[in-house]
Amino acid sequence: MQHGNLAAVKWIGKIGEYRIDWGPGLRIYLARDGKELVILFGGGTKKRQQADIREAETLLAEYKRRKAEAKKPAPKRRRSFSVASRRSRG
Repeated sequence: MQHGNLAAVKWIGKIGEYRIDWGPGLRIYLARDGKELVILFGGGTKKRQQADIREAETLLAEYKRRKAEAKKPAPKRRRSFSVASRRSRG
């Protein structure tokens, strides 16, 4: 995966599942964001596979929401001065 080889990733919709051949068959769940891979979470096992895929879908939706929020420009704040502060400027 480090070199862009995703042949071992099984794609389930927009979620990728990478199986690690160790212990109880651990899995890493990921998604694509353009050319980037986003690791959603790791450590799932075959026993929890369906629940883990649903959790990965939830995390992907949250990632997309946060990314969209970060792109929004901050609202411009209007500066207001009190009468007292205007008088003190003299």
